[in-house]
Amino acid sequence: MGSSVNFLAAASACLAVSARAAAQDAPTAVERHAGQCRVPGLASLPRDTAAVRCAEWFVARNGYTDAPPADTTELAGELFDSYRSGGWARTLAGRRGTMAPRAVVLCRDAPAKPVAYDVVFTYPGAPDTAKYGRGIAMDANFGQMRVRHVPFLLRKARTRPGFPWCTVLRAAGRPG
Repeated sequence: MGSSVNFLAAASACLAVSARAAAQDAPTAVERHAGQCRVPGLASLPRDTAAVRCAEWFVARNGYTDAPPADTTELAGELFDSYRSGGWARTLAGRRGTMAPRAVVLCRDAPAKPVAYDVVFTYPGAPDTAKYGRGIAMDANFGQMRVRHVPFLLRKARTRPGFPWCTVLRAAGRPG
């Protein structure tokens, strides 16, 4: 019980510090719109394909793959980023190489819900038997994209044929 109380106190203190820092350094218009997909030709694509393309674009554009982002002027800030205290260079160094460039699972939800799609990626070099991946969540308009900081259990999508809301796109570790 004591450790959970300590954890809650520490989490509350952290949130208070984060709120003060956010008030002092409010996100710019660029940061607020950085989670909106801007893939050319998006309207002509089937919705599931568009969601996957948007997530792959987001992952590459925000420095999560092994390749450096081509444009660092419109990066999306994430909950656990240290960019407020260490600058974008530190944030990008922490992100680099944490997600493979190609999605492996697409999960859908009702469009009226805040998260309509979760597009899941493995970690770079993950074997075909990888247990976990990380997701990019987005709304039905391919906006409000953000990294899910909770591991996605890939086995759920792989071992349940017809799993109603998830589709395996490609095996982990294999090019698609």
